[in-house]
Amino acid sequence: MNYGELLKNLRKDSNFSQKDLAEKLNVRQGTVSAWEKSAYPPLDAIEKVCNYFNKPMWEFFLDDPVKLKNYIPPYITPDDAEILKILNTRIEPAIRVSIKRSFVEIMKTALLSAGIPLEGALGK
Repeated sequence: MNYGELLKNLRKDSNFSQKDLAEKLNVRQGTVSAWEKSAYPPLDAIEKVCNYFNKPMWEFFLDDPVKLKNYIPPYITPDDAEILKILNTRIEPAIRVSIKRSFVEIMKTALLSAGIPLEGALGK
């Protein structure tokens, strides 16, 4: 399946016509049609559609999002996963980066508190 078909499926799964989506995104219906017919629609088109449907772009590009769940460690609860999803979809990028940097600092502190030198832990 190509990316245009994935856009079409995302639209149809949300019960939108091309006209409905075009109106929501402030583009012409023909533009939506062209995106869906293209194997490689413009990245900004994919971003617009993903943002509108609140779908992370990384998830859009996965071949099988269900398969991803097989890689999530068992200690990540569904609530944890939902918090991470909110962090990655609803928080402004600059704030998101700040939160992740803070998290890294917390992890460094935890490693040092456990007596694990960061040089060895970071592979340096």
